[in-house]
Amino acid sequence: MPGHIQATSAPIRVAPAASGADWLAARQLTGELIDWMADAIGFDPIAAKEGSADELDDMAGFYSLPHGMFLLGRVGTEVAGTSGIHLLDETTAELKRVWVSPWARGHGLAKLLLDRAVDAARVLGVRRMVLETDPEVMRTAAQMYASSGFRPTAHYSTLHLRAPRVLSMEKLVA
Repeated sequence: MPGHIQATSAPIRVAPAASGADWLAARQLTGELIDWMADAIGFDPIAAKEGSADELDDMAGFYSLPHGMFLLGRVGTEVAGTSGIHLLDETTAELKRVWVSPWARGHGLAKLLLDRAVDAARVLGVRRMVLETDPEVMRTAAQMYASSGFRPTAHYSTLHLRAPRVLSMEKLVA
């Protein structure tokens, strides 16, 4: 397991998942996120949101171009974070699975993953990105989204019916 790397000692970078090893790392880190969410929120986030099980069964297919992209962030040579975008329709992409392993926090990787996801959405030609977050449990993430131009919007899925604190946010990217 990777250890903590000092902020100044290792470069951070973000690139799309491409190889089998990348997808294995993506699945592992997504598992960390799901486990953390289940503990923090108190329910199974995969069962709570329609389509999540299908997404996790075939991440490479779900996030394949031209329907999306999955990004991996690295601190030094270690894969440490994720973000994914998936098209909901031809003008809207959903931001999903933003996560940085606890050992790698404090390097600015989450913000870089978010910025690269927005860039990827533009490349895919969408005009709007949406996301869902719990502003109490995921306070730091919600603040990062707001400081990056995401604003509250109407719910676009039924997740809020199972998780009443869920906040839907959007950002115009075109």
